[in-house]
Amino acid sequence: MRLLVVDDSRVMRQIVTRTLRQAGHGGHEIVEAENGRVGLELVASHRPDLVLSDWNMPEMTGIEFLEALRAAGDATPFGFITSEGSSLMRVQALQAGALFLIGKPFTAESFALHLDPVLGRGAHAPVATVAVEERVAGHTGLPERKEARDLLERLLARDCAVDSAVGHPVPGDRRTTTAELVGDDGHLAALFVADHELVVRLGACLSLTPAPAAEGLVKDGETTPPVESAFSEALNVFTSLFNGGGGPHVRLGRVWFNAAPPPEVLAPMEGSLTRDDMVVTVSGYGAGRLSVVLPATAVATSGAA
Repeated sequence: MRLLVVDDSRVMRQIVTRTLRQAGHGGHEIVEAENGRVGLELVASHRPDLVLSDWNMPEMTGIEFLEALRAAGDATPFGFITSEGSSLMRVQALQAGALFLIGKPFTAESFALHLDPVLGRGAHAPVATVAVEERVAGHTGLPERKEARDLLERLLARDCAVDSAVGHPVPGDRRTTTAELVGDDGHLAALFVADHELVVRLGACLSLTPAPAAEGLVKDGETTPPVESAFSEALNVFTSLFNGGGGPHVRLGRVWFNAAPPPEVLAPMEGSLTRDDMVVTVSGYGAGRLSVVLPATAVATSGAA
């Protein structure tokens, strides 16, 4: 059988392919596309038996891709694999004709559960319903350390540790990467602040960059496009810790590698004491520091509730 994997992250397409193999579906032909527009062309030319698509992609999103297929009378089986999964998205997926929606980070077991019925192996779940994998967390505050560790271990497929850090990386420092977590209405929900060591070591692991090469980048204070892309994908998946339980839906926004974000991004953080400073250790690659900071406005809103 032929499967079409659609995701704007090359790293994530590789992880999807790896997980397919782990779930017992490694014998299928895999075709890849970087967005819905290319995916639409490949459905017409390659006639896949199943499409596995991300939701948020440039040029054409996953839901636009699915809607375009169905509008053209194409009934190719279609499922979403995404770091997001708000109630609205789930309803949209069902109404547009998706068979399932699997949240990142996914497992071989979740793949087998949703793909086996479609690909003719077993009958774990009925087809033509949206089956949504449970989110790692059910709150919108700071994630629990164990949740963060479990998420990273599933994403990286190797042992990780998440412990308390002494000190924290400072946004705007030359060797610091800052990323924003934003709500659907555009409000700033949180900041991720990572030191250079974590960006390189975690990004290198996810992009399959050898550990010795990663240590060279750490020493030289440099990164590479694959490492930065992989680290962004890791943060994107990390946002799943903030979604669930009926709280506001959030997503990864802009990322500033080794650069200061605009002052208006940092302003809401002034006076905020709601943060978690942690050391993340990736087996075989080493450790780095990550801070998750909630803005003072979010803390006040949470307290008022």
